[in-house]
Amino acid sequence: MNDLVTIGLPSKGRLKDKTISFFDKNGLKILQSKKERNYFGAIENKSNIKIIFLHAKEIIQRLGDGTLDIGVSGLDLLNELLSIRLYQV
Repeated sequence: MNDLVTIGLPSKGRLKDKTISFFDKNGLKILQSKKERNYFGAIENKSNIKIIFLHAKEIIQRLGDGTLDIGVSGLDLLNELLSIRLYQV
């Protein structure tokens, strides 16, 4: 089975650095182009995984709409978006 898994990772800041370090420490080397505006990456030797670098808030939104399978973001942003959705219902 070779289904594509799409992972959303933070595109900048301390959360991005910590996420890349976490993946690296667990044997998953993230490959990213050195181009300034490249939002796509991969994991070395894992052709069925696609990395998309996004704003942390957008990661949560895309997890909600199903365009990401896995994402890393901040709990504060998740709580903020959940409270907004509950308020709108």
